[in-house]
Amino acid sequence: MITVSNKNLSPTVIKAETSIPVYDETGKNLRKVNNSYYGKLEANPYTPNPLLSSYVFNRGKFNYTIVNKSFEYDFAETNRIIDTESIVAAVFRKKKMGILKNEPILKSNNQKNLDYIKKRLSEMEYVSGISFSDFLDAIAECLVNYNNVFLLKHRNEISSSGLTHEGVRPLASLFVLSPTRLSPLTNELGEVIAYSYKSLNKQQPAKIFDKKDVYHLYTDKKIDLTVGTPPLEAVKDDILSLRQIEESLERLVYKNSSPLLHVKVGTDKQPAGRLADGTPEVEYYNDLVQNMDDDGGLTTSHRVDIKMLGAESQALRLDLPLAYFKARVLSGLKASLLDIGEADSISTAGAEAVSKVLKEDIQSYQKILEKFFTKKVFNDILLEAKWYKDSVTIPSEEEVQFKLL
Repeated sequence: MITVSNKNLSPTVIKAETSIPVYDETGKNLRKVNNSYYGKLEANPYTPNPLLSSYVFNRGKFNYTIVNKSFEYDFAETNRIIDTESIVAAVFRKKKMGILKNEPILKSNNQKNLDYIKKRLSEMEYVSGISFSDFLDAIAECLVNYNNVFLLKHRNEISSSGLTHEGVRPLASLFVLSPTRLSPLTNELGEVIAYSYKSLNKQQPAKIFDKKDVYHLYTDKKIDLTVGTPPLEAVKDDILSLRQIEESLERLVYKNSSPLLHVKVGTDKQPAGRLADGTPEVEYYNDLVQNMDDDGGLTTSHRVDIKMLGAESQALRLDLPLAYFKARVLSGLKASLLDIGEADSISTAGAEAVSKVLKEDIQSYQKILEKFFTKKVFNDILLEAKWYKDSVTIPSEEEVQFKLL
């Protein structure tokens, strides 16, 4: 039974002073956390701070701590970059369209299993209120944007035709969880045992989901990290440099958009003097220029020379570093100028070669989704069928294959 301490926890002695069991209706609003290491736990809904950094619970003679921490990467920052960077948004949009450009194909050597999977998918659509197509769109978006997808398993024997398997209720539907609202709960060894999911209004207590109730699909995951590395981590600095150069270029354009008028009065033989009323010629022509209409002009004698001065190719050329950092960003995103519609002159063969990297990246995402649905989701659903009630695995020749073309 989890107990909550609002006091600072000692690094050597972790002690809970009070514990409140969860036996009323309020406790039903929070999910139970089943820890395979330490036994059955119950979340305490009476905590004054729903986002506590630590939970303390007792097991026999020992005290353990579940730590609520953040992921190694900031997924909210990824969202901000996608919203403000047109290059990133265009490339990601192209990848998502490429992944699901065709309807997925389900096939199997076992027609009975194939019909069963189609039936269960229809049930999930009804229970969740989300079509399978929209469900795949959300998965593809998370996979492309974050390299991570979190799916909540909603289990309910009443809303599913599946059977309870090994004491676990059948899967009724799946829901895509936003990584920006999710945070891992780890044990003292740093292993993820559950997830905390914050509410949108941040006024309701965070919901706790057992790790067993969440599918975590990822790619590019480093050892000892809890999530895959988002694709924008490698190009964030390049994007910042690119934007700084563009700002410098913008300031240069503003600075030189209005040319400087240089008026030279007098010559070596006839230098500037005074007019008949005693006004200096330099001041006279300066007043004329200052008070001249935007579409006006000046008529002068040969002794007055007017020139329009601008950058005259003497300013720093920013097109080369601009192109360099844009190429770095596109390279990190596995795309090219052609993929964002900026290639002016390129042959058909060259276009195919340039887009090959993007196509390969899309194909790698498709393979990840195919393996995930075939080996995880569909096999878990098949184990809930009555003809597999005594099985622990599905033979490979009887699996239902999920294909994206």
